[in-house]
Amino acid sequence: MYDPTMLEGTSVEVRLPPGGSLQSIRMLDCNGKDQVAVKIGNMGWNSFEHPMPDIFWRAVAASSGIVVDIGANTGFYTLLAAAARRRGQVWVVEPDPKVLPVLEKNITINQLGRRVKLFRVALSDYKGTADLFIPLQDHGLVETSSSLERTFRAQHSEVITTNVTTLDALAGGVANLFSKVSIIKIDVEGHEAPVFRGAIRTIRRHRPLIFVEILDRADYSYFDRFLQENGYVDLRLLSNGTMIESEQVDFDPQAWNHVFVPEEAKAAFRAMVSPIV
Repeated sequence: MYDPTMLEGTSVEVRLPPGGSLQSIRMLDCNGKDQVAVKIGNMGWNSFEHPMPDIFWRAVAASSGIVVDIGANTGFYTLLAAAARRRGQVWVVEPDPKVLPVLEKNITINQLGRRVKLFRVALSDYKGTADLFIPLQDHGLVETSSSLERTFRAQHSEVITTNVTTLDALAGGVANLFSKVSIIKIDVEGHEAPVFRGAIRTIRRHRPLIFVEILDRADYSYFDRFLQENGYVDLRLLSNGTMIESEQVDFDPQAWNHVFVPEEAKAAFRAMVSPIV
């Protein structure tokens, strides 16, 4: 749900770990309607989707290449990615026109416009247009579940036509030969497999860490093939703060967020996050 008054409300400010480009980040609370902003404002920057913010922060801080936030919503992980280090680009992908004004404002109030490049499109495995399904707006909150998948929610308040492209097309059109994609974060409400297919050249070329939300309608067989064919391992981020390696990708109600890690980087990644998981 979006109305213009949400841009006029108060913002929350949360302190971040030392060493990054910002000591804190601010997010609009949208008059109490942005659940993410409200939670981090009340409980701290790493309280949302624990333990992913801590792990994401450490991964970005240790990287030097481009971070891509696919399905940014109001921009929590975008802000973390830009704040975790003093240099480096963040590419932000968000198609929902009802969320974009809040995302843009959050980037602006943190003065991150020079390091954050916003793409107002959806990602998939083709270029063109698609229907973006907006779930029934009966909760009064900022919407977090808009999807290119019609069946992701049973009912919709409206359907919006959006431009669609692939990450490979974005990378080919924007990046130069020296730009490395280090980290990709994907939260696309059931449309993960097409996003991966449209990013496969970028993934194979750059071997990034991939943070991905996997829910109960994901294409698990695709992900199993992806891991095997591309030399990645699946690490589940459990809500109790632990991390486990999985032989098969599956829905875990205690671990919606996963990290796909290149096999050659697994030992270093585990060492990096060992103090917190």
